[in-house]
Amino acid sequence: MMPRPRPPGLIADLSRPGMPALGLVALVPLALAVLSTTALPHELQVDVTSGQAVVIRLHYPDGTAFSFESYEIYRDDAEIPVQVGRTDHAGLIAFVPPGAGTWRLTTFSEDGHGKEMTFTTDAAGMLLGSSRPLFERFPRLLTGIGLILGIFGLLVLLLRRK
Repeated sequence: MMPRPRPPGLIADLSRPGMPALGLVALVPLALAVLSTTALPHELQVDVTSGQAVVIRLHYPDGTAFSFESYEIYRDDAEIPVQVGRTDHAGLIAFVPPGAGTWRLTTFSEDGHGKEMTFTTDAAGMLLGSSRPLFERFPRLLTGIGLILGIFGLLVLLLRRK
C-alpha cells in the first residue's frame, strides 16, 4: 500500500529542502516577538522617589479628619485641574507642584462640607504662603471681640430703657 500524498501548503514534509512550510516555521518566532511587544503597554511600571511635596491636612474643628473626600487643585485661574483625588484616612493631600505658581485647592464632600483656599510655591516646590479665612486664623480673638460687642450692646439697650 502506498502512502497517501499530502496536500501542499502549511503541512508539508520538512525533510525535503525548499518546502514552503520551512519558511512559515521560521516566521513563527518573528510573529511571536512582534505580537509580544504589543502587550508591553499593558504592563504597569512603578517608580518610587522622594522629593519636595506640599502636604495639606484637612480636618473639622473637633480634629476629626476630612477622610476620603474629593479635592481638586488648579493652577491660578485655570479651569482644568492639575490634580484630582481624594484625601487619605488622615485627611492628607500630597501635592508635588510642577513649578512655581499660585494654586487653588477646592475640597468638597457629598454632605456639603468643603473649602476653597490658595497657596503659593516657588520653583523648587517649597511652600511660600497660603490664604486662610480670617476666622480660621484668629478664632479666639474674633470670638472675644464679638462677645465684648454683644455685651456692650445689651448694656446700651438696658440703660436706654431706664
